[in-house]
Amino acid sequence: MRRGLAAVLIALAAGAVPAHAAHSLRIGIADDGVLLHESPTTASTVAQWKALGIDVVRLHVRWGSIAPAPASRRAPDGFQASDPDDRHYNWGAIDRAIALLKEAGIEPLLAVTGSGPLWSSSVPSLGNALYRPDPHKYAA
Repeated sequence: MRRGLAAVLIALAAGAVPAHAAHSLRIGIADDGVLLHESPTTASTVAQWKALGIDVVRLHVRWGSIAPAPASRRAPDGFQASDPDDRHYNWGAIDRAIALLKEAGIEPLLAVTGSGPLWSSSVPSLGNALYRPDPHKYAA
């Protein structure tokens, strides 16, 4: 990571990027392994990113990680998928990561992605969450 970032910074310093682009150029990173798994070094790693010039971090919001009962063949009773405040959602890791980034002055950029929970499959009885995901459930 440091070599790649160093190469970008050197290219900027050397004038390889036009001046007008350098004004709007944003430097980002994506490292869910650091952000979504609590560790004693997470905060210091994010601080290092900021010190290295990172100003935006892409954070993957995986449907199967925040959805309730991801290994179940059906969603929990009363679950309202379209309500982000539904008590069944598991936002803990995402909330912690966003708070850590904002505290460091880094903008979080969320990318909602799959795969989904087993109950989101068109045929959950197959036991494969990847099999024909139901687009209506994903949209909700």
